[in-house]
Amino acid sequence: MLEQLVHKLHLNVQYLQLHYFDYNIFATVAEEESFIRAAEKLCLSPPAVSHAVAKMERECGLKLFYRDRKGAELTPDGKKLLP
Repeated sequence: MLEQLVHKLHLNVQYLQLHYFDYNIFATVAEEESFIRAAEKLCLSPPAVSHAVAKMERECGLKLFYRDRKGAELTPDGKKLLP
């Protein structure tokens, strides 16, 4: 129980450290379930969206999305970063 609480607090601190722009990209990919559709919605290139999410994953030390040809699905850790 304590370990779960510490993990959740750690995620919350990491969440606070994320830049708003990167978080907005993350949230849009989650909403659209697609890097390409998120890029179109944000008027960004798909590589820019992918790089922003990869940066967030490095900073958090967590995998935030499962990626495949069909799109993007949030991992359990990724879901914890959404309100």
